Amino acid sequence: DDTDAADRTPQINLPIEPQEGETEGVVTIQIKGDEKSIRRRFFVHDKIDSIFDFVIAGGLTSAQDKFRLVMRYPRRVFERGEGSISDCNFSKTEILLVEKSR
Repeated sequence: DDTDAADRTPQINLPIEPQEGETEGVVTIQIKGDEKSIRRRFFVHDKIDSIFDFVIAGGLTSAQDKFRLVMRYPRRVFERGEGSISDCNFSKTEILLVEKSR
């Protein structure tokens, strides 16, 4: 039954991307996957889950895959549901890696 699978698939809900000239309360996130990288701007009040949704929408992983986002140095690991982007204390530009869970 396909409805069960659909119920388990997270909803992709990307917030509005800040305009190119906006800098106040804006962070640029680059996410590197195995074969490509994607970049997008977020407001710091957006939820961290929005970055996870962007990874799925950008094709770096599927909605069914379990994954987390990792900053290399210093190594920091981010999971879904950790609050807002401002809670992560990102600088204006950050590079995150997709790390698939086993």
